[in-house]
Amino acid sequence: MKKLFPKFIQRRPWLTLIALAALFLTYSLLTGAIHPFPSEHPSHEAIYAYIERTCEPSGLDPQFVYSIAMAESSLNPRARTRHARGIMQLSPEAWRNVSKEPYRKAWDWQTNIQVGVKYLNFCRHQLERKHQFSYAKLAAAYHYGLGYLEKHDYNLKHIPKQNNLIYKKLFSGSLDPVPAPEEAAEDA
Repeated sequence: MKKLFPKFIQRRPWLTLIALAALFLTYSLLTGAIHPFPSEHPSHEAIYAYIERTCEPSGLDPQFVYSIAMAESSLNPRARTRHARGIMQLSPEAWRNVSKEPYRKAWDWQTNIQVGVKYLNFCRHQLERKHQFSYAKLAAAYHYGLGYLEKHDYNLKHIPKQNNLIYKKLFSGSLDPVPAPEEAAEDA
């Protein structure tokens, strides 16, 4: 046993365990394996209000952005897939295109929405530059990526059919397939 471990480990095994635990925790936080934010689930009304404020300077339709968020994550700030995180389900590549914030901040719902709106604006400007902008194409660019849409000549008929009902409506040109929370409450 003495030959396998250095003396400081033999004398203070608890210190080694603490150091290993600290390394594991640091690694987990940096890679996103552990969510650094509490399990905060804001209300749909709070999310919609924040989207409205965030969209105002850019002129993006908040109802459209809310529908994208609902389609991507059902408004779950802790939503995670192999390729994306948070309410807006942003990939690391999309995040880096428009933000200098570390990707681990994708778990903060407000930061995620801010970066999602920035990425939608980025996509919108790219589509406008190529004279291809429509909200339906913007939804497709957000969901599949600009390169994928360009590869299919910006023709929505050439991209795979969606199973997601919200995206089906967005791809057909609807800006508001998901009613705003206050509208839903009024309709009930």
